[in-house]
Amino acid sequence: APILPSKATDGSVATELRGDIDNILFQALRKEPERRYGTVAAFAEDIQRHLVFKPVHASPDTLGYRAKKFARRHRASLAIAAAVLLIVTVCVAAVTRAAVLARRADALAERRLAEERQLAHSYIFDLDPMLEEIPGTVSVRAFILKNALKYLDAMSQEQIGDDDLAREVGSGYLKVGQVQADVAEPSMNDRAGAWVSMNRGYEIQERLFEKTPNDLTQRGNLVKTTRLMGFLAQDDGDLAHADRLAMQAWKLGEPI
Repeated sequence: APILPSKATDGSVATELRGDIDNILFQALRKEPERRYGTVAAFAEDIQRHLVFKPVHASPDTLGYRAKKFARRHRASLAIAAAVLLIVTVCVAAVTRAAVLARRADALAERRLAEERQLAHSYIFDLDPMLEEIPGTVSVRAFILKNALKYLDAMSQEQIGDDDLAREVGSGYLKVGQVQADVAEPSMNDRAGAWVSMNRGYEIQERLFEKTPNDLTQRGNLVKTTRLMGFLAQDDGDLAHADRLAMQAWKLGEPI
């Protein structure tokens, strides 16, 4: 019985013979006629198939063998496809990483924003009432309130749809206005500044009221703001303005 051609030699020749050529020659040399190629044409076809990197009939027909032959026939196309796939994979990985980093950055920014908002809220609604009970702290209160309000005001510009934040800003402006000029409590007697602050607070409260006219709490906030502005107008001696504000507050407060 013949041995495999690749085993009849050595070196590089053996390497070249191993595989399809081994199988083709071994089938042509079989002792049993029925196991050899039926015709010269069949023998020639297998040789031709080997030369063009197609599966030969003499080799075992397996999925791995066919895949190997396909890859060898389409080496250039597969190389291009692999390069494209690599580029796409790298791009997807880069975009995914960027998205993850962006989400982390957004989460961090939101957390810091919440911390700043909480701190500013604490200054206006917790610290200021405590300082109000201590004589001689008007200027300190004004300084703290104005700086705390800067944070809330800046945040309200970024988060336009946050009504709770807007409500805090509106109440903050009202507090600042009272510290700047108040008819019943010690203040800085900055009447021009008080009007600016109260008007800003009023604009915010009015906008919130227009969005939720059935919200009695929000209606009450607008009434309170309007009445304080009326007291300030009365103290300024502008009785006509004070009367208009008083009537406006009365009409707003009727449902309450």
